[in-house]
Amino acid sequence: MAQASGLQTLLEAEREAQEIVSTARQSKALMIKKSREEAQEQVKALREDRERQFREYVQQFKGTTEEYVSKLKAVSDQEIAKIHSVADQKGDEVVDLLVKAVTEVDYSF
Repeated sequence: MAQASGLQTLLEAEREAQEIVSTARQSKALMIKKSREEAQEQVKALREDRERQFREYVQQFKGTTEEYVSKLKAVSDQEIAKIHSVADQKGDEVVDLLVKAVTEVDYSF
């Protein structure tokens, strides 16, 4: 009987150990799941924050880009006007030089 009692105690201890291991595994699984969910929430919050920062950056420099393009166009138009003005002023002189270069041949080489 003592052996049966000892065997019964051993089986009971084994069952308790299995319950403890099972509970530990369930707790571990729950902790992993909770950690994963928290990590996903942190990633989501970080992503939203970065997207917000990017939208603010784009808004900050969007007007600047449009202003830069309009200023660049104005400067380009001014430079083109200057070139046309110089061409109008020196056009006759350039034509005379070209005609002279074509009509007068230098044989002294």
